[in-house]
Amino acid sequence: VVFVPGLGSFPDTTWQKPSVMSGKLVHNTSWIDDFLPLDLPQARLFYFNYDSTTYNDAPAKDLGDIADEMLFELSMTDWGDSNEVRMRLHNPPIIFVCHSYGGLVVKEVCLTLSVRKDMKHRSLLNSVSAIMFLGTPHFGTPYASYARALALRLHLLGSNPDIFLPLYPNSTFLQKQHSEFLKHFSWLRMTNFYETKGTVILPSWLSFPPWRVIVPKPFATFDAPKTENYGLDYDHSGLNKFNSREERGYRTILYVLRATAKTIIQAHQTGGGMYFTWHFFQACRLLICR
Repeated sequence: VVFVPGLGSFPDTTWQKPSVMSGKLVHNTSWIDDFLPLDLPQARLFYFNYDSTTYNDAPAKDLGDIADEMLFELSMTDWGDSNEVRMRLHNPPIIFVCHSYGGLVVKEVCLTLSVRKDMKHRSLLNSVSAIMFLGTPHFGTPYASYARALALRLHLLGSNPDIFLPLYPNSTFLQKQHSEFLKHFSWLRMTNFYETKGTVILPSWLSFPPWRVIVPKPFATFDAPKTENYGLDYDHSGLNKFNSREERGYRTILYVLRATAKTIIQAHQTGGGMYFTWHFFQACRLLICR
């Protein structure tokens, strides 16, 4: 399972839930490090951490640059615990769990893999088995213009305002990316989780109500043959932060992870795997086009 954060995240805290009263972390609990090894012991857990700062000393890179960075790290990763694992699961299945912008990064990685011809990248393509999106702005966000306006004001601090351009609602870039992604990967098992609570983005004296849903349901969900959409009662930042094994959000995500892992492992054990599925899907698509 590979965890991919969104913009403005910090590797040490992005998957940890802060205390509402103090803003401090509750016992530095990470649901990935502390809960998942107990509840999903058969999985190996990986983080992809990238410099996602946007307002201060931000790197001058875009979505494609981050996707290339992730693809390089994936190609350098040893996925198997042992030779026995590699023999049993020739290409150990990968489940991506992405928060916000991280989902767009993973979609870009998948699109790159779909056109690579070398064995290393074909092997990775065969491993991609499922994606869980947490508040991913597949079709942008109504507040991209606000984020970019703030970044423009902070340009003297080294901000990167252009990284927000593709996130404008129904931008040409996102429409093309999503169309190409579904053309190649609609057969993937995918789950979209969307936020049902707003985030305070302006003081109450400037805006009433002061909270807004950053990525509303229509922007965070889509329909595909093996895709499901679920709402979680969290704000945008809270979609990937839990501090209890009994927390409803964690239990929901764990349930989907377990069910997805079980289905994928059964598919690999019966033969074929995802690479065969991808080739079969592509062949059918070509025949239909003819």
